[in-house]
Amino acid sequence: RYEDAWGFYQGARAAREQADDRGPLGITLGYLANVAAKQGHNDSAAVYYRAALELMIAQGDDSRTHIVLNNYGDLLAHGGDPAAALPLFERALTIRRQRGNLVEQAEVLINLGDLLRHLGHFTEAITRLEEARALALAAGDIRTLRLRLLNLGRAEIGVGDAAAARPHLVRTLEIGDSLRDP
Repeated sequence: RYEDAWGFYQGARAAREQADDRGPLGITLGYLANVAAKQGHNDSAAVYYRAALELMIAQGDDSRTHIVLNNYGDLLAHGGDPAAALPLFERALTIRRQRGNLVEQAEVLINLGDLLRHLGHFTEAITRLEEARALALAAGDIRTLRLRLLNLGRAEIGVGDAAAARPHLVRTLEIGDSLRDP
C-alpha cells in the first residue's frame, strides 16, 4: 500500500526537517523516492533520489549511498535516460566493492550488465554479467546466480553467439527446476 507508505514517509520527512536531523532525512528521502518510483511518479522520484544523494554524500554515508545510487540508476535506466544511469551504477559498484559484500556487488553488476546490453555494448555487458555470475556463485546466492546466467545468455545472443548462450540458459532452467521456480 504505497499510499500509506507515502503518507508515513512524508510525515517522517517533515519531522526530520524540523529537527534538522540530516542523516535520517537522507534515508527518508530515499524511501520517498522508492515509493514515488513504484507509483510511476518518476520525476518526483528523481528529485527525491538527488536530494537523498546530496545529503548522504555530504555526510560521507556510503552505507546507504550505494543503495540510492543503484535505485536511482535503475529508475533512469528504465525511465528514458539510460546513459545517465551508467555513472550511477559505476559509483555504486565502487562503493560496494569497498564494502566487500559479494551479493551487493553482484546486484549492481547485473543492473550495469543489463544496461550495457540494452545500450548495445554486448561485449562489455558479458564481462560485467560474467563477474556477477562468479560473485553470486562465490556467495552461494542461487537465485541471483540464476538471474545472472539468464542475462548473460541474453547478452551472448546479442553478440550473435548462441552456442555460448546455450549452457547458461540451460543452467538457468536447471536452477529454476531445483528451486521449483521455473
